[in-house]
Amino acid sequence: MFPKGEEAKGMKLSSRKVAYEIFHGLGPYFSAKISKSIQSCSFFTLLFDETLNESNKKQLDIHVRFWDCELNAIQQSYVGSEMLFHATASDIDSAIMTCMKKANLPIKKLLMLGSDGPNVNKAVFKIFDHRLKSEFGKS
Repeated sequence: MFPKGEEAKGMKLSSRKVAYEIFHGLGPYFSAKISKSIQSCSFFTLLFDETLNESNKKQLDIHVRFWDCELNAIQQSYVGSEMLFHATASDIDSAIMTCMKKANLPIKKLLMLGSDGPNVNKAVFKIFDHRLKSEFGKS
């Protein structure tokens, strides 16, 4: 960006502007790198957590955990967040599928779906189980 560095000496950015530049400048690079790592692995697990955000609205955060063959280690990465107006099992399922599509995560490589509260999310697991059985058979 600044080959000699002289141009950058007088440059001033607010913390908000720096955060914006990092998110929009570096974010796509790291997302693509993570996506490539996931594509090369055999399976991944998806983790989701419902929470209230700063504006007191329901938000679903989604993370992926997978074996990175290049690093020879387990990696966990943030996939995305979806806003939930109603947190029914169907809404959560829809938000998970939206995040998976945005992150290019193939459902056929999904090994496990995890959450923080298994009793609360039983209906989500049933929906996913039904989807997987209808797409890939009962095996």
